[in-house]
Amino acid sequence: MKINLTVLKQAKSVIFTTLINKVGAIGLSLVPVLLVERHITTQQSAAVLSAIRLTLIVGVLSSGWVLDRMGGRFTVLVALLMSAVGLGLLPLASTALFIAVFGMLAQYGDGLIRIAFRVILTDSVPFENHKEALGGDVKKIV
Repeated sequence: MKINLTVLKQAKSVIFTTLINKVGAIGLSLVPVLLVERHITTQQSAAVLSAIRLTLIVGVLSSGWVLDRMGGRFTVLVALLMSAVGLGLLPLASTALFIAVFGMLAQYGDGLIRIAFRVILTDSVPFENHKEALGGDVKKIV
């Protein structure tokens, strides 16, 4: 029985991507709890949450430029480091400013990771398998 290495690479990438996205999503979903716990006002909380979400958009949009300059694997390492530092320091933040800065750092890293993983996946899979690697239908049911 032969094992297709392409399928193993795809499975490993999908599991890793899912794990990273879920850890970041869980950590950043606790920001509202942190804001309430630190007695941040409603206006400041809204500004912090908006800034964090806008940073995700900036991260995704700028990821192409960053990938062109740094390459896929180095971008993933930098983005993972940014997310780890941001999420690691987030519970230590006591003011709205630091909560925003650490949350934005983690979200920017998440935005870079979202595109960098797709680039690495398409680079590691032959062209004819790109559709399946990115989640397209493997077989059509007739």
